[in-house]
Amino acid sequence: RYAGYFRKHTNTIIWTTVLIAIARACEFASTQILSAVVDSAIDLNFDYKIIFSFAIILLIVELACQVSDWGSGRFINKTKSNIIRQIHWDLGRKLSDASPQTVNENSVVALLEEMREGNNFVNSVFDIYNEIFKILLGVAALIYSAICSWKIAVMFLFFFIAVLALQKRIIFKLVQKRKEASSASDQTKQLLIEILEGFTDVKSLHLAPNLKEYFSNSLDKELTLGINYANISTNNSLISRSIFSLYTVTFLILSSWLLVTKEISYATFVALFIYKGKVLNLVDSVLKIIGSKIQIKVSTTRMDAVMEYKDVQKENFGTKKLYPITGNLSIKNLSVVRGNQKAVDNVSVDIPAGTFVAIVGSTGCGKSTLLNAISKQVDISSGSILVDGINISELDGWSYRKAIAHVPQFPYFFTMSIKENLLLANSKATDDRIKEVLELCSAKEFVEEKGGLDAVITPDQLSGGQQQRLALARIALRGGKILLLDETTSALDNKSQDAVTTTIRNATNGGHTVILVSHRIAPMRKADIILYMNNGKLVASGTFDELYSEYPEFRELVDLN
Repeated sequence: RYAGYFRKHTNTIIWTTVLIAIARACEFASTQILSAVVDSAIDLNFDYKIIFSFAIILLIVELACQVSDWGSGRFINKTKSNIIRQIHWDLGRKLSDASPQTVNENSVVALLEEMREGNNFVNSVFDIYNEIFKILLGVAALIYSAICSWKIAVMFLFFFIAVLALQKRIIFKLVQKRKEASSASDQTKQLLIEILEGFTDVKSLHLAPNLKEYFSNSLDKELTLGINYANISTNNSLISRSIFSLYTVTFLILSSWLLVTKEISYATFVALFIYKGKVLNLVDSVLKIIGSKIQIKVSTTRMDAVMEYKDVQKENFGTKKLYPITGNLSIKNLSVVRGNQKAVDNVSVDIPAGTFVAIVGSTGCGKSTLLNAISKQVDISSGSILVDGINISELDGWSYRKAIAHVPQFPYFFTMSIKENLLLANSKATDDRIKEVLELCSAKEFVEEKGGLDAVITPDQLSGGQQQRLALARIALRGGKILLLDETTSALDNKSQDAVTTTIRNATNGGHTVILVSHRIAPMRKADIILYMNNGKLVASGTFDELYSEYPEFRELVDLN
């Protein structure tokens, strides 16, 4: 699956490969030229013309190396950015196609981390790509040393194997400790997020003292594991520097002896001295490749959780198209189980197109769950929901979204301008249309107080009533034959509520079916049908006057309000 992202950039990758190969070849050649300069200086008694010629050649080769590295870096950065963008786009598309219920059941932090794995994956692939060329350079240096002196080559190889074995063991330990430290950090972050999300309860219920203890313990764990990781890393750095010093000393002793015995020349000594670093760098390259392969496995596993719908489930749609949409809604023997309890229990009702329905009942009776089932926010346990005679599970995504629009109890707005928030519902809406809708929803006045349509808002800047009025404006712009409104007038004053309810009532005259969950009396009185629910069951249905006179429980509910 993921190889396909790179195949789309084959030509760029080929050019990048050529440039990197040129850069590493120039790097190898520059050492040979420098060696030739030393050789010329010794053999020709400092013939400045020849040395100057070699210096010019060396400069040209070094420039070629730098330019090639610069060019390949530009290609790599552009290719990485394009691939990461495409992976993020695909992950976002997969997540947008997921079932709302399964998305809500997952940690937002965990899903965001899975979304960001595209960066780690692509960076790791290109890290391997770069390290392969460094390995080739190191192997070339090792072969050269073997040609010049097998003794030097054996020494190089001995230190390479010894350091690799030692570093491999330490690196795996570091990886494990880093995972533990990262996990502890994530736990602290999650606890802090939950404290901030529930800050009102923390203050009002005086939970802070006990939460401070939890937070302190979490910080202590994070600190301890972080120090352990840092200590191992520091120890490894000390060991590496000590081994490299021993490696250099050993090379100098051995090469000095070979110079004395005339087994190598001074020019060869210079080349081998430079190449010794390239050989030992093989260890870093091999370990980086091992680490990158581990990261690729982790990243692909986490991305697969979204790509293959392991952590979330895909929202299922059928293939049937519905056009034109009339707006008839039929619910048959519908049940929704939440935990071990039926939140909606065997509900059946037929709602003709153009009807204004109010769903009422005590808190927790299943009103909102019923709306969520119609809008596919929760999974249906049994029964069916039909729009114009077709089961919503059989409708294709386009028909379903055109048929049903839902304003939840707690609508969400993005940190952008009011106009941009509304245009998300209908990108073709004109300013005049937006202002007309805002006036219908009693939102025009407060929008002007905020600074007009171009005023940037954040979710916490809006009161409950302002959120509800903007949410109604958004659904009016978006459209939908069946409008589901969950407590959308609960935070409005009586005047605004009356105006908004009249707007909702008028919507049914335009052929819209409106289903409103409410505990306020005004919407109930204007509804064509009231559905009275209790303990997940549909107890009664009828007009306001019918239910008020025939059902004492409903009358008590109304009188309390």
